[in-house]
Amino acid sequence: MDPRSIPKIARWAAAAAIGIVLVVAGILVHRNWLSSRAMRHEPAAVPASVEQQSLQFTFSKVDGQQTIFTIHAARATKYSGEDRSQLEDVDIVVYGDRGRRHDEIHTRSCDYEESSGAIVCHGKVDLELANAPVPGKPAQSTASRIEIETTQVHFDRKTGEATTTAPVEFRFPQGQGKALGVTYSSSQARITLGRDVELTLAPNRPGGMPAHIAAKGGLNYNRATGKLVLKGPVEITKGLRSLETAELTVTLNPHLHPRHALAEGGPTARWSGARPASLRADQAEIFFDSQGRADRVRASGNVVAKQQAASTMQVEALRADLTLDPLNEQPRQILAKGNVSLESRRQNQVTRLKTAVLELMAAPADRAAGTREAKDPPAGTPGIFRLERATTPGPAQAEWQSGRQQERLAAGRLAATFGAGNQIRVLRGAAGVRMERQEPNALPVTTTAESLVVDFAGGEWSNARESGNVRAWQGNRRALAERADWSRARDEMRLTGEAQVSDPRGQTLADTILWNQRTGAVVATGNVRSTYFAKAGTKSGLGPNAGPVNVVAEQLAANRATGEAVYSGGARLWQGSMMIQAARIELRRKTGQLLASGNVRGAFPQVQRLSRARKGDAGKAMPGTAELWRVEAQKLDYVNEGSTEHPTGGRATLEDGAKAWSSNGEIEANRLVLTMRRNAEGRAEITRAVGEGGVLVRQGKRWGRAQRGLYNAAKGQFILTGGKPSLHDTSGDLVTGSELTFYVANDTILVESKKGSRTLTRHPIQK
Repeated sequence: MDPRSIPKIARWAAAAAIGIVLVVAGILVHRNWLSSRAMRHEPAAVPASVEQQSLQFTFSKVDGQQTIFTIHAARATKYSGEDRSQLEDVDIVVYGDRGRRHDEIHTRSCDYEESSGAIVCHGKVDLELANAPVPGKPAQSTASRIEIETTQVHFDRKTGEATTTAPVEFRFPQGQGKALGVTYSSSQARITLGRDVELTLAPNRPGGMPAHIAAKGGLNYNRATGKLVLKGPVEITKGLRSLETAELTVTLNPHLHPRHALAEGGPTARWSGARPASLRADQAEIFFDSQGRADRVRASGNVVAKQQAASTMQVEALRADLTLDPLNEQPRQILAKGNVSLESRRQNQVTRLKTAVLELMAAPADRAAGTREAKDPPAGTPGIFRLERATTPGPAQAEWQSGRQQERLAAGRLAATFGAGNQIRVLRGAAGVRMERQEPNALPVTTTAESLVVDFAGGEWSNARESGNVRAWQGNRRALAERADWSRARDEMRLTGEAQVSDPRGQTLADTILWNQRTGAVVATGNVRSTYFAKAGTKSGLGPNAGPVNVVAEQLAANRATGEAVYSGGARLWQGSMMIQAARIELRRKTGQLLASGNVRGAFPQVQRLSRARKGDAGKAMPGTAELWRVEAQKLDYVNEGSTEHPTGGRATLEDGAKAWSSNGEIEANRLVLTMRRNAEGRAEITRAVGEGGVLVRQGKRWGRAQRGLYNAAKGQFILTGGKPSLHDTSGDLVTGSELTFYVANDTILVESKKGSRTLTRHPIQK
């Protein structure tokens, strides 16, 4: 061996030794790594308190071939000496007795009691409630999914119920809420929230308001029937609207939208805001459309609906059906039935309506011009609506009161329209109407007609129009017409169409009659015809005769309180054979006076004249023929003599061109007074006529002049006195004296002068 190769061999040996060492070390390290890895994958050492551990736990409750629910845990640990096991990563899936549900309960850890079958989950628990997918159909929507989150859940494996008294939070597509305690029944598909339930529902339309629900007594939801029961007191608020009730039962559709709701225990719905409104009843049903919007309400038992605006409107009934606008859930129609009462109050003004059935129609506050008030919120604000009209299909009674004034109305049908502030604007009655009006310190006025229209202003009635066989009465005064128009401001009734007013003393007919109920004044125009009756049991009347007094004219103005009546426009009055016509005739009942003016014309009967033999004055008196005297003047003043109720006669004074004539003769004077008395039959007759100032007497072919002339009807004689009495005839004869007396029946003349008296009988005068 070459000594020079020894170093090379030494270096190689050393390298080989190092390599061997590295290989051996690698083998040892690899073995240690394998051992360590194997040790890590070995089960942990079982504590002494643990009896058994398993990687999975599964339990299913089966009824026949239907799995009701399945309990699955990723790990189960059974403890020694204890009747419990710990389940981790627990999932409970509930299918229901028909397999239509797929509800899941998730939690991290639960204790399982094998003997009782109870599972107690102390930590957070999530419940997801949903329907099972339908084979062959698209995956279902999440619209009906409910998620519940809570703690301290107790699940009974035997009954399939999960319960807790801990706070609960839940969510669903339409909203969310919270409560204290929940019970979930897998067999009955029922969820029960314990108490203090609070729900917030999302708006059911764009731009809508969320709804907040509070149920102090809890909530019960049956998913199989879709029935949801809220225990009271229950309060639901949605913007300006709210509902308070003792219990509320809601039926939901598969998408959890309400279809029907029943509120019991005196529910009260309120609309707050500028025009607060409320609806209360013993029970109320609410009906919803397919989108879950309320469109109809049925309230029953002691129903009271109220709204406050410029006036307070209240409706009471045994039952009420409301139709709502689904867009804003505002009332559009209210149908009230059974002992219906509608009352409106404004300051000291009260309006009431009573009927068996009442229909109210409402509209947005600004639908018609002039219906909004200055303080009204914008259009469409919930609760801001106004009444449009109210109708009764059957008999109804209405009354309105302002201060001490009161009106009552009864009709076969009534219809009212409303204006701003829900105040009645027009009230219509049909199918037979009866109206009674009571003024302070006055007799009530009652009217009947076929139909009636009443206008209101400022909450008070202003005008009323009745038509069709109108009848009216106040005390013993009556009125008839085809149409009657009332004016509250003037307190009068305007009668047209064969109008007539009457009382026990008389009656008046005309084309138009204005009757003031407060003063009793009557104004008639057009074809006025009046008749004044004699008082029953007496021979009295307004005129001198016992019979009725008749008057016709174009106009009449009468006042019952004063007893005065003025006829104008071709007035004509007659009583028996007596007649007066003039431009104006005024009757004064209380004083028994008649005044006529303007082209007065008249006719009066005279007392029957007694005829005597031509020769001597001792002849036997014999009844002669009755005469009728006609008169004319510019003025006539007649007044009864004797008492007003029992006149014995009367006196008529004619002035300004007074003239009276008959077949017996003629008298003209500045002033002419006719004296009348009643005969045994009660007829008035002229007994004498006295002319004063510029008297001119004509009788046959003779005439006389004097300052005063007297005609004695019974004796048939004229007496001229005053001034220079003179008597003329056609033959040119003249007789004068201080007093001249001549007779109608013969040519005898009695002359009185300073030289004494003498009698002349010449030139017999033929009548």
